[in-house]
Amino acid sequence: MKFRYFSFFLILVFFTLATSCKSNTKIIEGIVGVINDEIILLTELDNHIIQSQKNTNLDKDKNQFLKELMDLKILEIQGKKMGIIVTNEKLEEIISEIIKNNGEEKFNEELTKSNRNLYRLKFELTIQMLQENISRIVLKNKIIISEKEIEKYYEKNIGSIKKQNLIRMLSMSAKDKEFIDEILDIFNNREDTLDVKLAKLAERGYIKDKPKDLGYVNPKELSSTIYDEIINSKIEEVVGPIKIQDEASFFIILDKTYSDASFLLAREDIKNTIYKNKSIKLLDSWFSDLRKSMYISQRL
Repeated sequence: MKFRYFSFFLILVFFTLATSCKSNTKIIEGIVGVINDEIILLTELDNHIIQSQKNTNLDKDKNQFLKELMDLKILEIQGKKMGIIVTNEKLEEIISEIIKNNGEEKFNEELTKSNRNLYRLKFELTIQMLQENISRIVLKNKIIISEKEIEKYYEKNIGSIKKQNLIRMLSMSAKDKEFIDEILDIFNNREDTLDVKLAKLAERGYIKDKPKDLGYVNPKELSSTIYDEIINSKIEEVVGPIKIQDEASFFIILDKTYSDASFLLAREDIKNTIYKNKSIKLLDSWFSDLRKSMYISQRL
């Protein structure tokens, strides 16, 4: 009977000690954040703070550091669903490439100047790469920009569009008049693309300088000699030789349109601006919905 009581006492003591140890472990390894089935431990947060502040003057409170870790966890969870994983090997490869291109001394200077250390750089690169790759998938084929939108933006922010007949062309000169026939032979070959034709001209030394893009011009503003030659020409057709300042000059027609030269010059930048604005709105909405779809608990 005594033995039974003694055994029960040992079991009770063991259970009490185990419970106590488990309780202490919870304090040491306390959970400070939960995202779906993923957890962030207090030790992870403490390590993130120490590594982030090491050799830097980074000034953030504990909640801000926790938010960083939770944001990263959200991106990692979504990234895995899309097959996007950022490995340490990939980060090392990127950093090695940066050092190779800029030199280690310059690299370290930039780290210090931007108030970062290697840990912070890797952390921020991970978030950036996840965001960019997820965004690329989210935005794919979802943003359409019409010509009307681009014109409306131009007229609202830059000026009125005054349309006229325009021609975009390249100009070049033969290195020697002896090469005129060779230049024309290359352009008469219908099997080659324009890029191939231009490459052959350069390789064989038939032209004086690299062809110059004249942009969009009103043909009426050109000399009567050039106007008469190009007005009825077709796209990718060569016009010439035309004698200009004792040189045999050629013109290659790249495009014909009815528009405004200043508008066409600004068009691509406007399109990029509209795309960026639409992207920000769409991504903000998408990431907001993503957060709502997840169980997120901050326990600091």
